[in-house]
Amino acid sequence: MMIRSAFAVALLAGGLYSVSPASAAPLDEAGARHQITALLSMPFATNLVGASNANRFAWVEKRNGVRNILAADAAGTPKALTHFTQDDGSNLWSVALSPNGKTVAYVEGGDPEFPDASSPNPNLSETGTHQSVNVVLESGKQMRMGEGWNPTFSPDGATLAFSHKGSLFLAPVGKVAKEVMSVPGSLTSLQWAPDGSTLVFTLDRGSHALIGLWHVKTATMTFLAPA
Repeated sequence: MMIRSAFAVALLAGGLYSVSPASAAPLDEAGARHQITALLSMPFATNLVGASNANRFAWVEKRNGVRNILAADAAGTPKALTHFTQDDGSNLWSVALSPNGKTVAYVEGGDPEFPDASSPNPNLSETGTHQSVNVVLESGKQMRMGEGWNPTFSPDGATLAFSHKGSLFLAPVGKVAKEVMSVPGSLTSLQWAPDGSTLVFTLDRGSHALIGLWHVKTATMTFLAPA
């Protein structure tokens, strides 16, 4: 890493020039380092989502290496919903907004590319890391709802569903979630039916996948016949 940094500084020092055409002087090492620091500290937004019934948006902002969840109305000033201050290498991702935009859910930790694999530990924490589903309520209170990913609000915004490997979890927003069913494979692509009675999901078993339906009131599951 030190070799790469030194190479980058040397490259910039030798190849970057002042924007002023009059001087056209190459940057010295200090100037090159300043350029690199400025570029790396620029805010970068990902995971942008919008509320289905409100003019409200939420996203992940990475600034100076530190990730936080921000939200804003269509013409409003962004407001930080989380207040992390250190770059510990932990991801914030899978952001979801309740239909009215007043509650946000997100995943902390884990790897978005391999959500059901072991959680990375980039900061070499002695206690390890976890991939958790968290919510920020309208009051600003934050709560960990359980281990998993793919949080999805019910159409009325009262219930949150998420998955962890082959398990489906449900809970009223702001409560610790409970496992309602578990099957071999990985549950992905959770979607609520418009009336909130059913959850549709993809069951990935590696060699094949199935489309399943979880009926909330009866706590039963059915699968669609393959085409």
